[in-house]
Amino acid sequence: MGLKQDTTANLGGVVENLGAAVSTLGNGVADGIGSLGTNANGVGTTVTSVGGVVQKIGDAVSSAGAAVTSINTGVLGAVTAPVGTIVSDLGTGVTQMGTNLTSALSSAPVSGLLNNVGSSLAAGGAKLTAASTTQSVRVWTRSSRASVRRSPR
Repeated sequence: MGLKQDTTANLGGVVENLGAAVSTLGNGVADGIGSLGTNANGVGTTVTSVGGVVQKIGDAVSSAGAAVTSINTGVLGAVTAPVGTIVSDLGTGVTQMGTNLTSALSSAPVSGLLNNVGSSLAAGGAKLTAASTTQSVRVWTRSSRASVRRSPR
């Protein structure tokens, strides 16, 4: 006995939504803290992406519930229909929580705080980069002078 088409489609939705959650988080990190040198609000960008991750996880749970509901055959139907509905409702709640989280993290007070943290990190990173570059130039300059002095005439 194989799975019904709507069951496999819903299971595909689980995989698709979990993949979207991973992509959302990856993009948030890459566009956020991964770009602190060019994005002064990198921390805010990364943190705000978490709401989207939660939304996609909620969508995956809803798809799982729909898959369970779709197994509605024979004796299993008496169990799978109510359990699938409960799981789907849970997924809807998680999705809504992600939406609310995105709104909260994008609000002015939180956004301002995250922007300040990101700006501080970006400024500190720029100073570290400048110091590292300066030290590299000094070391290179000293070694170049030493090799010039030692070279035979």
